[in-house]
Amino acid sequence: MNTYKPSRLLESIRSLTRLENLWLYSSNLIGEIPNLISQLVSLINLDLSKNSLTGRIPDKFRGLKRLEQIEFFQNRLTGEFPHTISKLTSLLQLNVSNNNLNEKIWADLGKKS
Repeated sequence: MNTYKPSRLLESIRSLTRLENLWLYSSNLIGEIPNLISQLVSLINLDLSKNSLTGRIPDKFRGLKRLEQIEFFQNRLTGEFPHTISKLTSLLQLNVSNNNLNEKIWADLGKKS
């Protein structure tokens, strides 16, 4: 069961196709990472840190080609890290510490070219 219930704020973000920075640090988000974030194709910086996000990191971020920074630290994320994120050529910074992710992430990122 997903306890995440989209708020009007998050639903309204869907239409912001030019949004470059989404900082929801310590915003009391619960449940899984919302799939609607994958529709924000202009995103450069994404910070969902210090929330209570659970489940896996969605594979759908592969379309966010401009992403330079991903901050997911201090959540409750689990499972394997999507290998597609390691293919984001613009990615400069990634922080997923203090979660329960599979350690395979580091091997995948080492293959980034």
